[in-house]
Amino acid sequence: MGKPRKFTEFQVFAWTLPTEAGFFYMRDLAHTNPLEVGLDYGINWDKDFIGKAALLKAKEEGAAREMVGFEVCDANEGFYIRAKQYGGPGEPVFVDGEEIGRVSKLVYSYVNDVNNGCILAKKDALKKGDKLSIHGFECVITDRKWI
Repeated sequence: MGKPRKFTEFQVFAWTLPTEAGFFYMRDLAHTNPLEVGLDYGINWDKDFIGKAALLKAKEEGAAREMVGFEVCDANEGFYIRAKQYGGPGEPVFVDGEEIGRVSKLVYSYVNDVNNGCILAKKDALKKGDKLSIHGFECVITDRKWI
């Protein structure tokens, strides 16, 4: 495992505030569809668009995954949880020994003084208030919007 990358203050703030407000960057949505990440409200089903048939099928079947929020409860300042935003697949998230998702995004919240982020997980596998360990650090599932 490589050393954590260093980022400029601008990069850190550019990732932090949008994450806290529940926004995504395009790279956060790689290999997902709008139904899985809660952006289906922006789809105009009355218009034709590329991929509409596949998206209609996904809508009929229901999303297999969902994006959920989490906070790191562990006060250890030296923790390291890999997220997809920094490259790679993201830290796996396990419940009862089964991998149910991966960490998509993790930032430090300057507003709430906590580390928070998003997990792309199997639909309904995680509920708000669930406690779990990610890479050995205690975390809790929260809303995906913190401010």
